[in-house]
Amino acid sequence: MANVWKTTTQASNGGWDDPIYPEFFAAVREVNSRLPANLRIRVLGGDPGLGDNRSREIAAVALLKERVLQKHSRALVIYGAAHFYRAAPKDYLSNMGQDIGIVKMVKKEYPGRTFAVIPVGYRWAYPPSIFEPDYRKFDRALKTHVRPVLVSLQHLPFRDFSAQEFVDPLLNVRGPGGPVSVFKGNKLTLGQMADACVYFDDSK
Repeated sequence: MANVWKTTTQASNGGWDDPIYPEFFAAVREVNSRLPANLRIRVLGGDPGLGDNRSREIAAVALLKERVLQKHSRALVIYGAAHFYRAAPKDYLSNMGQDIGIVKMVKKEYPGRTFAVIPVGYRWAYPPSIFEPDYRKFDRALKTHVRPVLVSLQHLPFRDFSAQEFVDPLLNVRGPGGPVSVFKGNKLTLGQMADACVYFDDSK
């Protein structure tokens, strides 16, 4: 079973050794064991296989078009947050070529078929000089103490929160000062970045 998620062009980075992946598949199998065949969850691997020269996003979008969108079906797509940004800083996009994000790529041919959700609230492993989120602002705006919680980013005040305050900083080396977030000084808002977020308690 491990070959399902380890036999890809991304295997060399060691990321697939994280126990979250076998745990995820085990959870899906457990859920499916209680469902009739016609309601069971089908999991498709979106990364390109060995010998496939396509990028991760191009391969993922091709799979979505063939197995989901062209069949007028629906899918839950799980990737790193940056693949779901509806908007991104120009400096970031200029380095990505065709890989402008899975949501942005799908939207070109299938407008209105995506609902983008990103995570907010982790304690990121970046130096404070790069990323200093004030999650208390997020907490004060919420009307529930439940965590994690799905939060719409299309309603105030979350819609207008600055992306540079809360979005995982994609790092860029700019001059002798070292790495800084590509969101630094950018005016993008969370409402422009995604439709919703899953907010986590940053103290956990």
